[in-house]
Amino acid sequence: MDRAVRLRVRYSNGRDLLAAYRAQMVRGTLLVRGDIPEGVNLGDDVELEIELERVGAATVRGRVAKLFPGSGVGVRFDTNEALFTLLTRAREAPVAAGPPSQGMSAPPKSKRKPAAAVAPPRDARTRIREASPAELVKIALHGTREERTLLMRGSDARLQSFVLTNPGLPPEEVAVYAAMETLRAAHLEEIAARSEWAEDPRVAAALVRNPRTPLPLAMALLCHVSPTELRRIAKDARTRTAVQHAAKKRLLG
Repeated sequence: MDRAVRLRVRYSNGRDLLAAYRAQMVRGTLLVRGDIPEGVNLGDDVELEIELERVGAATVRGRVAKLFPGSGVGVRFDTNEALFTLLTRAREAPVAAGPPSQGMSAPPKSKRKPAAAVAPPRDARTRIREASPAELVKIALHGTREERTLLMRGSDARLQSFVLTNPGLPPEEVAVYAAMETLRAAHLEEIAARSEWAEDPRVAAALVRNPRTPLPLAMALLCHVSPTELRRIAKDARTRTAVQHAAKKRLLG
């Protein structure tokens, strides 16, 4: 193609940008709402600018994947380091009111450069050791279970938060993280804040047993622990005394 359509999406706060990423961008697509410019066709090259107000912007390259008359343009795009840097900054961006705004314009002619091929590292440890900060964010969001576990066992709290943002985490994997005594209380609270995790008996039991889980939170989660696990917690001398007593009370009804 010898033309590039310029599209722009603006988010007023980091929370909305991260939500959009989990819902659409994680699959490399995005619906850019608005009127379709005249002359835009399927397969046209796209320059998509993703802006976070008062924080910055990232431009990704892609192509028009679908046209929705009256709704907008479906774009399939390639993620890049600039986008992952923006996502990193989005986690700490201040929250502001207002919906995302989107727009598009007819662009000058442009040639789309092919993505450079990258040979995968031999193993997860090598990939993490050699990755740039932006690549580490991408690994946290899209990597294998082994890679995610290595990041969770590391010392970078920011990457651990991104792992917990990963939309594909199964409860059994989250239960392993919930049991890690090296995690900060804030990360354990992040896990408990997701109802589909906190209400899973395996995750709830791991959080209850973890001495880093804030005590009021651990006691509140006892309602999601199975009776069998409650009996074990009530008898386990390694469990905090207050949690033991609360488990015994719950067993006694």
